[in-house]
Amino acid sequence: MEQQKTVRECKVLIRKIHQSVCRMTGEDVDNVQTEIASTLPLNTLAAALEMDEKLKCDEFAATTKQFILRIKGTSDSVHDVLRSLYTDELLYLCNWDGRGGKQPLSKFLLVSNILYDSFIGNV
Repeated sequence: MEQQKTVRECKVLIRKIHQSVCRMTGEDVDNVQTEIASTLPLNTLAAALEMDEKLKCDEFAATTKQFILRIKGTSDSVHDVLRSLYTDELLYLCNWDGRGGKQPLSKFLLVSNILYDSFIGNV
């Protein structure tokens, strides 16, 4: 519980720093990008389902894809990107197909649409 509180505090500080940097460089602050950055990595099943609901909006999905492409950079490591999207605690509750009473990772829109397009769609 204490660790989650610390993570939230760090995310708030990062958001403030990002806004300050944007003001100094003259960039527009993209509130959707800031919202995405503050929610990742997802650490609960409820957070993952909430993200899926948000991804049904085309604008949010497009912004999320841009965010993931920035995380991905020139790397082709799905592993590294997954670790920045989901915590180990959440991934422990999932597997690809949802066997054994676990949640199917392949059914999350963040994986099936956004992550897939970020790696396969940009070939």
